[in-house]
Amino acid sequence: MRFRLIISIAILCGLFLIAAPSVYAAVTLLPPCIKTGGCSVAEMMGTITNAAKMLLGVVGSVVLLMFIYGGLTWLTSGGDSDKIKSGMNIIKQTVIGLIIIFGAYVGIHFLTEALGVSKSFLPF
Repeated sequence: MRFRLIISIAILCGLFLIAAPSVYAAVTLLPPCIKTGGCSVAEMMGTITNAAKMLLGVVGSVVLLMFIYGGLTWLTSGGDSDKIKSGMNIIKQTVIGLIIIFGAYVGIHFLTEALGVSKSFLPF
């Protein structure tokens, strides 16, 4: 029971550390023209692209946590074949999710370049 409490506290602390850069990046999410109301289509596309990239960064952090969880499940299996399979399945599904995330990033990058959104709006 004490072990689960320690792991839960460590996971919560990790989630706070993961969320901190996203909160800071949210300040740069909106373009400066939002105050005057004269935003162009390119600036709005830049805002959408910034939000998508920020979301992909958070999801990438969750993938890292899932790799750690799958590895810990596998390591603490104690030779139990069901727990070993569970840990392997978590890692396999995480790899599939990572491939989907990379595909989404490539798609966003391709659309950004194809639509000609200026790099000046993208902080990444």
